[in-house]
Order: sequence, then structure tokens, then C-alpha cells
Amino acid sequence: MTARTRVFSGFHWSGLAVGLTVMASGFVWSADAQEAAPVQPPAQASPAPVSPPAPATPAPSNPPPSSPAPGTSPAPQAQSPGAPEPGAPPAQEGNAEPQPEQSVVTVELPSRPVLMMRGKAKWDDGFETMTGAFGKLRAEAKRLELSEGGKPLTIFLESDDESFTFEAMLPLGSDPGAKQPGDGFSFGKNPGGKAMKFEHRGAYAEIEVTYEAITAFLDEKGLLAQDAFIEEYLTEPKSAEDTSLAVDIYVFLK
Repeated sequence: MTARTRVFSGFHWSGLAVGLTVMASGFVWSADAQEAAPVQPPAQASPAPVSPPAPATPAPSNPPPSSPAPGTSPAPQAQSPGAPEPGAPPAQEGNAEPQPEQSVVTVELPSRPVLMMRGKAKWDDGFETMTGAFGKLRAEAKRLELSEGGKPLTIFLESDDESFTFEAMLPLGSDPGAKQPGDGFSFGKNPGGKAMKFEHRGAYAEIEVTYEAITAFLDEKGLLAQDAFIEEYLTEPKSAEDTSLAVDIYVFLK
């Protein structure tokens, strides 16, 4: 079950290995750091007796290497403060990388006239399918001599582990009036009303991470999502791996 499927179905997911800290401006999620195992100190050699230091004399420019007296062990070297003990493994830091802060706000999403078309895609090629639909919508709007009135949207209607059904929508600058769209296209309005807006900034291939955080947030708050949610594409990168993508995700609550 994908993270988007869990949001769609209203499934409460506790977020295994995900700790959620709710902040005044939003929320931050991070992986729990593993506790390092205690390190056993190495066996220490008994230090040799140390003679009182001789009076200080100027050091020769090239002093010969000193050799320990027969039958004695070299004196232990002084450790710098904070230096690891000889033979001890290197100190390990927490294995969790810092995660980007994500914000959530409640907004009133306006309902606007849109030109739309329905499609179905597998999760692996969903980004290419949706961006292809945006191109078709723009071509149809140009044919009808209609101006764009906002960023393209996708509303997810149905989903499972393998695929999803969606409607791609292009907001229009004005009401289309009596104009007739071509086959496969229709006019309508995007869903509007009070919604929770989440942000995804980064590659579309990594958007599941954001949906995991959304699902954990809803579970923490005891909230249930409606059977639809919307992605608004503020930028449209060339591929699912392009990190310049900015998407706002709108979740309507039951």
C-alpha cells in the first residue's frame, strides 16, 4: 500500500521509525537515531616509573632519538582532551539525516473554471502521464482560444498499489461559455473549500516521503481525509528525478 493510497483511504498509519514533532508553524518528522552500543575501554599497560625531570636546557637543533633504558617500557603518551582511547572504534553519529522542515496550513481553496481530462497510470510512469496530460490540455485550450488562469492541477480519484485514476485540470482565465471541447475533454470546476495544504519540494520520485509525513500527521491528529486530494504543480520539471519541482498538496478532511 503506497502512502497516497493510505491518505486516500483514510488509513491511520503510525509511521514506523518516523518521529513526529508538531511545531507552531508546521511539523518536522525525522528517523529515530539508533542508540550506540557501550564501548569497552582497552586494557591499559602499567606505566614505567617516571624520574624527576632534569633542569631545562636548550634543545639541540637535531636531537638524537632517545631509546628506553634496558628492561623498561616506554612511558605512555599523553592524550589530548576529547581524543579517543587507543584501539577504541571511531565515535558514531546518529544514523538519521536531517529532514527538511515541512509546513501545513489550513486554506480556502477557490473553485475555478477548468478544462479537464481523465487518465489512468501506473505509479512508475505516473509523472510522465500527468505532465503529458497537461500538454494536451494546453493545446486544447489554445485551440478554443481560452487563456490559462492558474497552475495545472491533478485530482486523484482512485488508487491501489499498482495504479491510480486521475483528472488533470487546467484552470481557465474566464468562463468558457458556449464553447465545445473536443473528445476526451470537458469543462468543470475544481473542488474548492477548506483544505489542509502541505508542501513538497524536490523530485517527484521522492514525493512518497511527503505523503508518509502527511499520513503520520493525520494519524497524530486523529484526522480522516476525504476520498480525494489535489496536487498543484507550481513548477513543471523535465523528469521525475528533477529536484526543481514544487508541489502543493491539498487534503480535504471528513
